[in-house]
Amino acid sequence: MGKRKSRVFDIPVLSEALIQSIDTVRKNTKKADLLCWLGGEEFVILVTSEKEIEFEHVAERLRQVLESHEMQTAGHAFYVVASFGVAYIRAESAAVENAVNDAD
Repeated sequence: MGKRKSRVFDIPVLSEALIQSIDTVRKNTKKADLLCWLGGEEFVILVTSEKEIEFEHVAERLRQVLESHEMQTAGHAFYVVASFGVAYIRAESAAVENAVNDAD
C-alpha cells in the first residue's frame, strides 16, 4: 500500500467509521470475547483464553485486520489505524480496572 493521508471528517462519518470498526472487531473475535466501550475511541476486549501469549496474537491480528480493511461511508473510502494494549488477568486475581490500567 502507498502512503496514506490523514483526513478530517465530520461527526456522522466518524460515527460510521466507529460502527464499521466495531463490526470488524466483532467478526474477528470469538463469541465468548467481550467488547466494551470505555469512552471516546477507547475500547477494551476481554479475551477468553487459557494462554497469556494468545492475547498478543489477538491484538496484532486485530490491528492488521483493521488497517487493511477499506471502509466506505458518505462517498469516502478510508482505513482505520488502531493500537492495542495487552494485559492478562487470572480469574482468581486482579480486578478488571487494574488490568485496563496495565494495558494502557
